[in-house]
Formats: sequence, C-alpha cells, structure tokens
Amino acid sequence: MELTSLKKINKACETRREEIKHERLSGRKVVGYFCNFMPVEIIYALDLIPLRLSSCSDLCLEHGKVYFNENMCPFTRATIGEFMEKGSFYLENVDLIAGTIMCMQAHAAITVLEKYTKKPALFLGYPLNPPGPAEEEYFTAEVEYFARELEKFSNKKLTNDSLRSSIEIYNEIRGSLMEIYQFQAQGSSALEWSHMFSFNSASSALNPDVYLCLLKELLKELLKEREGARPQKEDQSPRIMITGSTIVPGDLKLIRTIEDLGGKIVADDLCTGLRTFQGLTVDNPSLKGLAHVYLHGGIPCAALQNPSLADDRRINNMLQLIQQYKVDGVVYYNLRFCDNYRFRVDETKKILKQKMDIPLLSIDTEYGDSDLEQIEIMVKAFIEMLKERQKMVSTFTA
Repeated sequence: MELTSLKKINKACETRREEIKHERLSGRKVVGYFCNFMPVEIIYALDLIPLRLSSCSDLCLEHGKVYFNENMCPFTRATIGEFMEKGSFYLENVDLIAGTIMCMQAHAAITVLEKYTKKPALFLGYPLNPPGPAEEEYFTAEVEYFARELEKFSNKKLTNDSLRSSIEIYNEIRGSLMEIYQFQAQGSSALEWSHMFSFNSASSALNPDVYLCLLKELLKELLKEREGARPQKEDQSPRIMITGSTIVPGDLKLIRTIEDLGGKIVADDLCTGLRTFQGLTVDNPSLKGLAHVYLHGGIPCAALQNPSLADDRRINNMLQLIQQYKVDGVVYYNLRFCDNYRFRVDETKKILKQKMDIPLLSIDTEYGDSDLEQIEIMVKAFIEMLKERQKMVSTFTA
C-alpha cells in the first residue's frame, strides 16, 4: 500500500534527531525514559521532550557488555551501549533518564547509566501487586512526586491547563491509533501490522502535536482508500497474534519472517504495540486521573504479580484479543534473559490450549541474524500447521 502519510511519518522520524538538537539549543530539555507505564503527559506538559530509549544494535550490545553482564537482557544492555558509543546521540542530548520501577533489569540499567554518564535519574515506583485501594494510593503519591521532581528539573510549574492540554493530545493520539489498528486487522486490508508497528514506534520520538496531525492525515487516507476500494476476497492467511518481550524499532526479523512466510499479524499485546494506547484514555485530566488510568487501564506487563491465573489481567486480555481479532495462533517472542516473560511461556501456552484451543509457538532469540534460519524453519512449520487446522475446520463446517 502506497500511502503518502506513511512516507511523511517515516520522513519525520529520519529528521527528528536533528530537530531535537535544534530544540535543545533554545533551552528545551530531553527526558529519555524506559517503560510503557511512564506518564509522558507530565513530561510534555512541562515543555520537556519525551524520548523513549531503546536499541538493538549488535555494536551497542558489545559496548554494553563493558557495563552490563552478558547474562542480562539484551534490550537494556544494548541501550546502555547506545549511550556509551562514541558520538552517541543519547549521551549528547538526553538530559535526564527516567524509568518506572517494574522490570528490575531496566531499573539496574538506569542506575548504571546514572553512574557512568553522570546524568540525573528519576524513578517512578509502580505497585507490582494487583491494583487495589492501597496500590492506587501509593501510585498516586508516586505520580505526584514524579511531577514535583520534573518541575524542579524543568524550572517550570505544572499547571492544570498545561496538564489538561497534554492529556487531550495524548488521548487523541491513542484514539487515532486504535482506529488505525482496526484497519490492519481486517482480512482484506493491505495495511500490514508491520506498518502499524512502524508508525506506532514513531510516537516514542516525534513531537506529539506533529505526530497527531500525521495520524489524522493517515486515518483520512485510510478511510478514503476504503470508500473507493472494490470489494476484495477475504484474506485466508493464518491470523497471528504476537506476545512476549518488547520488540524495539529496528528489531524486525520475526515480524518480517511471519509476513514473508504467509502469516498475517492482526493483534499483539506488546509494550511497543497495542499496550501503548489500548485502555489509556484519561477522562479525569489530573495527576490522580493519570495515576488511575496507568494503574487500571492498560494491558498489564508480565512483571506484575498475579497470585491467581484465573484473575490474571494479562492472560484474560490476551484471550479477549484472540476472540476479538479471530486469531488462529500466537507467536511468543522471548528475548534471551527477559525473565519476566520467559517464566510465563508454559502457563500461557497451557491456558490458551485449554480455554480456546489456540496453539502457541515460543521463539527464544537474541538480537542479530545468527538464528534467523532457525526462526524461519520454526515459523514456516507453525504457519503450515495453522493452514492445516483451517482446512480441517472448513471441511468439518462444510
């Protein structure tokens, strides 16, 4: 699909780092952050530049080994290496490093970066237990503390108007993304999930106002395409959901492999995918309202504790997505040493089989292409198996 707005988003991403350098010359500061549960609305309301930190470069992985053990998560190790690379954009332009205290490896990475880059760090505590009154009280206090510390850092006052305006922009962004997400899930749509992943990733770097305008333009273009399109035959490709560890921009081998081998990705619950916008609309434009939504509204991370699998919000949300998007099979992306997700593979596979008879393929991988051939073999076999199941269902219902 040749969409002008997609090209504009890609172009905006290509020039964004130069824009950030220019904006810093006028006095604006950059807050580099980890985690999907970071209330970026506060950052933007204080006229700071929110920039989600990530890397999957082989070279950065090597640089990161000096500061982070090889048996630690590649995502955090590569991001550390990105800071330590000579002439690093992060090192020269990130003014403060912020992170939610959820994944312990990311927490450790921020501590390491604070020590070796001499940049200030700011942590936001997040309750790991299922949300209740005590957890909400704690997290609200943490969000208020976070806002106060950012006020000191920015030397600006967080006003009700600035916070409301920021929340409204992010609400519109998330609403637009949700509308666009429905397009890629349609069986006859030419918009692929990989497109969705690409321009959703842009939200972590682009100016929110600019990004929202581009999203609205993309949505109009998609609606126009749909109105003028002739009825097409429903795509019969196996419909796949991706779950598991974070997939960062640039780490596309699994996505491309699935699509190249005939699978159609229609859903996900990744912290760089659907979790960046589903359930995060803020109705009460206040710090308390933000805390409530970030605690109760979004798709939970596997790092959160769930004493009972029957009440596991992550699993239950996955089951709902499978039903909503008519998923045939689930691919579980498991980044090496990402213990939060690695330890949940077996229970997830068992529940999907028992409750919905949905097969799960677990992919254990590392950054780089050293295991690409192995992944291709596994994905090809999985897709062929899904096709055979489709044939059996068709025969049975005929």
